[in-house]
Amino acid sequence: MTDTPIIYGDLGDGKRRRLYLGADELRIIKREAGRGYYSLYRSFAQDAEPEEVAAVVRLALIGGGMAPTDAGDLVDYYCRPPRPLKDAYLLAFQALSAAWNGAEAKSIKAKPMTVDEMDSYFIDLEAALLKGGHDPSVMKGKSFAEIQDLMADLSNDKAKASAPDVETFNAIKATAKKGRKK
Repeated sequence: MTDTPIIYGDLGDGKRRRLYLGADELRIIKREAGRGYYSLYRSFAQDAEPEEVAAVVRLALIGGGMAPTDAGDLVDYYCRPPRPLKDAYLLAFQALSAAWNGAEAKSIKAKPMTVDEMDSYFIDLEAALLKGGHDPSVMKGKSFAEIQDLMADLSNDKAKASAPDVETFNAIKATAKKGRKK
């Protein structure tokens, strides 16, 4: 266990997000769930309603630093029917539990990416940057989280900048390598 009530979780879209229920979020839970935080936490396993689950996840995302409208959009999509609610329920319970007990060290660590996954991620990002007319050196000195945000921004703009086909990308990459060797 750690003293921090911060956890990290995936809502179903493959992105690891920070979740935290601070004092403000815990007060809002009572208003939105109709019962206090501890009462909700204590009986969550037996009688959590879908609206309570959604409220906890949304508030934990906001507490973790996400904009309220973005958190609401994500929760509306990933934490409500017709989507299965099991993952949202587990994430909400982890957030409630972390607020009460602190987070377990294992929940703070991200699942490590394989070398192939990491290579594929950066190849896709570099290709999207090049295709969009951007300089891939913008990745230099950035944290992985900042790079993920950059990739998300580019993927939201796919109509304007789709990735090149494999042959074009390999030609671009070969040209870039030749330029670095000089």
